[in-house]
Amino acid sequence: MTWVILLLGCLIAYVITCFVIAATFIKLAFHPSGKRRRSYETVQAYETRVHGIDFEVFEAWSQTKFTIDVGENTVLACRFLPAPNTIHPPRTVVIAHGFTQNMMNSIRYAQLFRELGCSVLLYDHRAFGESTGTYNTLGVQECRDLQAVLAWVTATQGDEGLLVVHGESMGAVTALLSLATSSHVDGVIADCAISRMRDYVSLVMKRTVHMPPALIVWMVQLLSKRYNAAIFANNPIEAVATSHTPILFIHGKQDSDVPYTMSEDMAHVAIHPLSQLAVFEGADHARSYLRDKARYTAVVSAFVDSVASQKQQEG
Repeated sequence: MTWVILLLGCLIAYVITCFVIAATFIKLAFHPSGKRRRSYETVQAYETRVHGIDFEVFEAWSQTKFTIDVGENTVLACRFLPAPNTIHPPRTVVIAHGFTQNMMNSIRYAQLFRELGCSVLLYDHRAFGESTGTYNTLGVQECRDLQAVLAWVTATQGDEGLLVVHGESMGAVTALLSLATSSHVDGVIADCAISRMRDYVSLVMKRTVHMPPALIVWMVQLLSKRYNAAIFANNPIEAVATSHTPILFIHGKQDSDVPYTMSEDMAHVAIHPLSQLAVFEGADHARSYLRDKARYTAVVSAFVDSVASQKQQEG
């Protein structure tokens, strides 16, 4: 009888431990604070040190600051930067930043796209930067927020021009998930995206707590429903497999957070003939641009030109 009680006690302890781990994951992922909700100043300092971004030059660019109310007491902080050189038809790129970041992390990409003749829309995800909102949902609610941003572009810039979304990490997840519901987008650039959230969370658990992940993952799914965000029901690879939108997947081969094979898997199921995968040797998570700026720029430029050419031919 003693061993039964002991076994039951171990089982209860295991379940409690799994619940604590799952609850901690949800808290860290859905309620960013401290280092997980970085200020503009913190990100600017990093971008200046690592990427050489001159933010005085950025602030001198012609730009319009505005907000978009997406409901649920959430207002998105946005900036629209018109192209320095006019191209007809016009090209606009919406840039979605990654987890823990804000729009200041996207200035290097804004600079790239402006040099390609594109207007750029930057915005902070809910609960990050200067946007309001009490929690983030790893792409679920952010996907709906992106729809509002895209609708603003279409309403103010018209729909005859090219509209591309560039997303990095969580921003890439958001961009790919939006393909399931958006008809506004002409192309997506997904840098180091997760293919299936369940697989990613399982990987994180194996890597960090060294326990069988099944029960923890189930609890994460259960707890996420409190935020109207069943995160495992939203998988970018499923949106990719049914979308006829061209997608450029970018991934660092030495990504220590999200395996590059996730982008490989999505590239394999992508439908559009212009969809492609660019793997950057030696690049860690969200470091492909830093690893090889010239190649990154060339790959992105060729993709945008191809999508623009196709849209002109179709229309």
